[in-house]
Amino acid sequence: MDSADAEYEIPADPAQSCGRKTSFLETYATSYSKISLDFNGERLVYMPLALYDKDKATKCNKIKVRSACFAITYEPDGSIGITLYDKDTPSKGRATFEVKPDGSIVGMHREYALIRERYPTRKGSVVIPTRIRDRLATFKARARSCLAQSRASLCALSLEAVAENTALERLRYERYPRTLTTNSVKADWVEFHEAFARLNGMPRVIDRIMRENEVGSTSPYEVSDATIDASALSFGVRQLDIGSNDEAKRIFTKNLAEYKRSSEWDNIVEVKDFVYQVKFQQPIRRYSVSELLLLHRAVPVLNNAFRLAAAKQRYNDHHERYLSDETAEYSRLRARCPFDQSAYLALVAIDRRNQAPRSYREILSKASEFCQKGLPIQQIEIEITKSYGKYVYRANNIRKIVRETGLVQ
Repeated sequence: MDSADAEYEIPADPAQSCGRKTSFLETYATSYSKISLDFNGERLVYMPLALYDKDKATKCNKIKVRSACFAITYEPDGSIGITLYDKDTPSKGRATFEVKPDGSIVGMHREYALIRERYPTRKGSVVIPTRIRDRLATFKARARSCLAQSRASLCALSLEAVAENTALERLRYERYPRTLTTNSVKADWVEFHEAFARLNGMPRVIDRIMRENEVGSTSPYEVSDATIDASALSFGVRQLDIGSNDEAKRIFTKNLAEYKRSSEWDNIVEVKDFVYQVKFQQPIRRYSVSELLLLHRAVPVLNNAFRLAAAKQRYNDHHERYLSDETAEYSRLRARCPFDQSAYLALVAIDRRNQAPRSYREILSKASEFCQKGLPIQQIEIEITKSYGKYVYRANNIRKIVRETGLVQ
């Protein structure tokens, strides 16, 4: 038995391991809620999910997750068919996905989804049932509803949501269409670098921080889904969130309006009504099952809109204004304690300002407090760096950039 097998418990009654009437909290870690396939000696494991709209309004995910029932067929060409269904709700129908010999999944369905049980990260790999279990433990240790026996029912509902949300995050990542080829992404970056080749000094430093801390391997001219918290679609080097950033909303709306006037717009049928809605400006976790599927089918349309020449220029103009504004903000920070003693600290503040205005204000307040107490600058840097939490890699990137660019502390 390998480490993945060790994550699972076997239920007393396998018939209770799938379908709408079950609890995802109770089935996500069972051996009957995973599909284990062997491809040329490589073991791949999938989690079958059934998706439902929640009956009541919620500020969290609108979609409810259950473990789907499944059946497997082996095709002559080496591919494998996996059919998902809900034994409790026959009217939900069935969905068949094809798993290619390389392990890739073919198919996109409104009511059902397959996700990989294990996925790679910067530090190795993550097993989803393990991640769910860790998040459940963290929640139980902190939530007041789970610390008081009188609120046990609320605790159970909250834990169910924690388990579901973790699976939905992975579903949103895996099902999100990557519509641009590697060559297209490279070409976009070449175009972007040429547009900003003249940058020097602090604008270049800030631009590099945003590129290394935000955009990853996507094009600066495509939309993406961060999959976490209350995020909507985002785009650009800074990953502007169209749900919370007014300038992002303006650019998004203008790009879409221009694309609607292009000849390609007439060829869009299924997602056209969805694209017209203001739904894009809402957090994706508030999407229904149908809306989430339509969003994923609309991604190619949105990327086409963002890669028009006028749209690229519109974004470049915005980015240039941003770099100018943040360079001025950096100068203001460097004139006050304790930022006058640390270029690193000032750039951390700039980075956090891009992440969330509230985080920026909190850093300014804490830094001022530490300065008044007379803490050494090294200690202040340590305390402010803690604000990144699990995203401390962003701070490490900034330290590297400060060192490589020779900024005076």
